[in-house]
Formats: sequence, structure tokens, C-alpha cells
Amino acid sequence: MPNLVMSRIVDGVEQRTRVELTSLSPDDSKSHPNRFVPFTAVFAMPDVWWRSVAYETVSLPLNGGKVMSGGSVMPSAGYYTFWQGVPNASPSVLSTQLPYSCGDAPITDMVFRFPKGVTGITVKDTVSGTGITWSGTRVDARPYLYLDAGSLTAWSSDSDSAWSGGSQNETVGLDYLPSGRLQVNPDVSGDYRIAVKATGSGNVACRFKRSWW
Repeated sequence: MPNLVMSRIVDGVEQRTRVELTSLSPDDSKSHPNRFVPFTAVFAMPDVWWRSVAYETVSLPLNGGKVMSGGSVMPSAGYYTFWQGVPNASPSVLSTQLPYSCGDAPITDMVFRFPKGVTGITVKDTVSGTGITWSGTRVDARPYLYLDAGSLTAWSSDSDSAWSGGSQNETVGLDYLPSGRLQVNPDVSGDYRIAVKATGSGNVACRFKRSWW
């Protein structure tokens, strides 16, 4: 079975999730020679949540902070436009109300980039207390260290855009906290925040896709 992706449009925003076909059955048992027959398909969502199509990258101070605000930002014009259905193939809606939240489900696969010289790292969700920690020793002097909370892997690279893997494996010393693996949850105001403890200086970059129920 090939990999299947299901998408939906919510207030003009496309959201996607990986699905698996669990059953496919005709809507009736009658024979329809040479005719189209309606079927009902049932899918499972192994990844649980709907995700945004594109990745976003946010730079924060080394002690962490707000990754993403809870809610859309109204344009200065005072109104917002979005597609009612499929982009460029459905009516365009003009609204003075903010159409959707920036996310309302946990983000479990955030990737972090730290500059050279930063050690003793702990990244913690301010809502759930879950997190990851890296106490390893850098294998080489490459300028960037990446920590992947989803796969629990770490690597270093000369590139500031090596988000999917780098030249040197740095996973030794990477673990999750007793409270559980990192899940970045929205707080009561809808904001996503992380707290970071680390030795060194510079900023931490966070890469993620938004997440919805």
C-alpha cells in the first residue's frame, strides 16, 4: 500500500495528515455491471494530529520563550481573506474575524539548532513539563548542533539549514526527561512556549509544523 496523505481546508488553511486505509466496502451489495459503484473508505490516522503543509523556523533567546502565538494576527487593513475551499478553485471569503488558531494540538517533533559552544542543554515544555536533555560532548568543531525531539537524535553540521541530518552523529548524551518526551502544548492563552537551560551564548532556532486536532 503506498503512503497516503489526507488533506482538509479549514478557513482557507490546508492541513494534512498521514493515513492508512483500514477498510473499503461497497455501499450496497447489488451488482452494477458497467456502472460506477459508491464505496465507503475508512482510514486510520497514525500521527493523530493534522499538520501544516510548510515548516516554520523561529529564533529565540538561549533561555527559550514563545515559539508561536495563539491566534492569527489581523492585517492592518482590518480584514482577512481566505479561500472557502480549495485554493484558487473556490469562493474567496472576506472576514473581520480572525479565522483560525495557529494550532491547538501538541507538537512532538520539533527540531532545535544551537550554536557552537553551547552545552548542557535542557529543552522543556512550560505546560506539560515534558522535555529533552543533551549532556554529550561534541565530537568535532562544526558550528551547529541539532536536536530532534521526535526521533531523539542529534547531529552537528557546518550548515545552518541541516534540519534533516548532518555530517556527524551527536546522539550520545541525548535523552528525555522523567516527565516524558517533549510535547510542546498551547497554554491557556493558546501560546506555545519552551524553557531552555544551557551553558553558552547565542540563540536557539526551532523548526516545526503547526498542529491541530
